[in-house]
Amino acid sequence: MKKKLSYLLAIVFFLFLIYFGIFRIQKIPNFFFLFTNLFIIFFTFFLILKNKRNFSLKNIVYIFILIFFGLSPLYQINTNFYTWGIFLTEKETIISNITIILILFIIHLLSRPLYFSKSSKLKMSNKIFSEEIKKFKFTMPISYQFYIFFFFLLLFFLLFQSYNFNFINFLYRSGEVDNGFIWNQTAYLFFSYLIRPLIFNLFIVFFFIKNRVNFLFYIISIFSIFAVFPTGVPRFFAATMYLTFIFILINLYSKKDISLFFVILIGLIFIFPLLDIFRWFSSNSSLVDYNFNIDLHSGNFDAYGMFTLALNRGNVLFGKNILTAIFFFIPRSLWLNKEIGSGALISENLSLDLDNVSMPYFAEGYLAFGFFGLITFVIILSRLIYKIDDKFYTTLVDCDNKNPMIFIIYLNLLFLLFFIMRGDLLSSFAYLIGITFSNISLYIFIKNIIKNQV
Repeated sequence: MKKKLSYLLAIVFFLFLIYFGIFRIQKIPNFFFLFTNLFIIFFTFFLILKNKRNFSLKNIVYIFILIFFGLSPLYQINTNFYTWGIFLTEKETIISNITIILILFIIHLLSRPLYFSKSSKLKMSNKIFSEEIKKFKFTMPISYQFYIFFFFLLLFFLLFQSYNFNFINFLYRSGEVDNGFIWNQTAYLFFSYLIRPLIFNLFIVFFFIKNRVNFLFYIISIFSIFAVFPTGVPRFFAATMYLTFIFILINLYSKKDISLFFVILIGLIFIFPLLDIFRWFSSNSSLVDYNFNIDLHSGNFDAYGMFTLALNRGNVLFGKNILTAIFFFIPRSLWLNKEIGSGALISENLSLDLDNVSMPYFAEGYLAFGFFGLITFVIILSRLIYKIDDKFYTTLVDCDNKNPMIFIIYLNLLFLLFFIMRGDLLSSFAYLIGITFSNISLYIFIKNIIKNQV
């Protein structure tokens, strides 16, 4: 009953967004654009509801396409699809819509076997979370908990030191950079992409320890929140960490079901704009200036415009953007001709008003190798989300070694995928590698502890 109510609220909110978007249309759109746009919206929403698993990478991809390539363009008609100083033509938007529809069909067809798996276990609904997650609790020797605690304090001390022990700069970012970081860019990547997620996920692991020392747990909790303070880290990173924490907490201590779609809608429309204040906050700013507008035509939702610009006006890079993303850790002092992010590159080539823009995953594929690259990126994504979803739910049911990092790794990837879809590839891939490496390290550590207890 609660699950049905959750989905009903999501559907009502979704229909409200469509109605509100159409109600605000003053400029009469091209019929073919409106037809293809509404097709994207309703087909994607149908695929989301059809998926029995509320939590899945596949649903994340569909939700991203629905919001950024379906709903937001509907709000952007009045501004002639104004994207950072450039107006998109009707022909360009129609080409984008047709391409997005093609992408949707490829993803659906290539991941479709998951719906018709012969294994009844793989057909299990979202209830598997609340039923299985409690079985992942384990016993950890007290001595190990103290070892982790001192290691945790060392990590936090190094992180705090990197901000010269400045409390304000540690908790608050200005624009797109962290204030007061005293070391070089390589060190910044290390602390941002590896140490911070390691600190926070250590904190989440403590929720699964049956015999945890609460005194240590409370200290770790406080320091973890400071280490990944919502206004002190990028919004997508805060969302990845805290949503993972919230969903694990709810499933561990209650049986309430949450609609992933509804949570992401609320986050994008209300929470993310609130956090956006702190990117540009100054002594002249005031929090009372903030209001909860449904602003799907704002710069936060520029993915459709940037996808369209890349598809129609972008230059093929022949894989340079991929190489730059893969070898993100090589400093520019050693790699003199290292490319900048694809979004910044498009901005530079087209003289956009802003260089810190998004560049959706699919657009990265097109920029890499043209239309062939785009289709290749779609196929790779389709197979990956199918394989990972399939592996996760199979492991959840069949695995004898109940390592809680399985949940943490999957949920981190689930919410991080939303950011990867928006791009650009350079920054999103760096965070993906950092979080994955720290999680694998924790997985191996916890696995050895559980193995020794058997």
